[in-house]
Amino acid sequence: MKPFTIVTASDSNYYHLLKECVLSIRKHFPREKCPVSILDAGLNESQLKDLALCDVNNVKKGEWNFNIANHKIKNKEFLKSMTCLPFLPEYFPGYETYIFVDADTWLNDPFVINLLIRAASEGKIGICPQSDRGSGRLINVEWFLFFPRIRSIFYKNAKRALSLKIAKELATQPVLNTGVFSLRYDAPHWDCWKKNMELVLKKGRVFTSDQLSLAMTIYLDKFEVELLPLYCNWITGLSVKYDKKNGIFVEPYLPNHPIGFMHLAGDPIMRNNSKPLPQIEIKDLDGNLEKRTLRFVISR
Repeated sequence: MKPFTIVTASDSNYYHLLKECVLSIRKHFPREKCPVSILDAGLNESQLKDLALCDVNNVKKGEWNFNIANHKIKNKEFLKSMTCLPFLPEYFPGYETYIFVDADTWLNDPFVINLLIRAASEGKIGICPQSDRGSGRLINVEWFLFFPRIRSIFYKNAKRALSLKIAKELATQPVLNTGVFSLRYDAPHWDCWKKNMELVLKKGRVFTSDQLSLAMTIYLDKFEVELLPLYCNWITGLSVKYDKKNGIFVEPYLPNHPIGFMHLAGDPIMRNNSKPLPQIEIKDLDGNLEKRTLRFVISR
């Protein structure tokens, strides 16, 4: 059995990001040291041929894995990247640890790979809460006179898919971002996650079903978790600084820890497949402003 594989998934619309993700990993790790596995959630033939030139180890076509109403999934092959997550050991058998990363992430600093493997080593799931000291508002609250109304992702999705009781239990829990996580092949989480996802998919949305069902597994079913700092999975909507000496992005606050995976979630401008790559003004560690892209730049 091999020590680990990094798995990612994409459809044809996100292929430009998938390729950057794979090549960012290959910048630090050769094929034999770091197997990369791809879940095909709607890639076209030319993209699959191009992937073969990127030193990926495995490509497997994703399935729905659950009985899902057709109106929820029609012409939405990309949603397979969510319903496949609890089945990673079945898609790519033969690895001790599975590290999943969204296609819109890229590897900024390789320290995070060993940390994710360590996090999963004792049967826990390694994952980042989607919150940090620089996150700002964590929960949206609407006010009617003197009465607050909580607006949270978990509350909204659980109320629709499950029950008001479960929605209340999850409402104020930190969102666990499934864009980067690690889990051993023999961890008990996988089966519970499948069970919970099946429940969610009966009445809930396919989009975000992965996060809601995993939250149930951890917060309600009490499966063990290793909560990692957000610099392992840095959502690019947060501010960031650039370390010119080492050529990497870092946290904006002291001690300016290197960021592991840069995650372009919720950033449609930065994810756009445009040339030249979109740029924003970013401070370096000396406080100087420079225009930089938050994307991985493929060397020619």
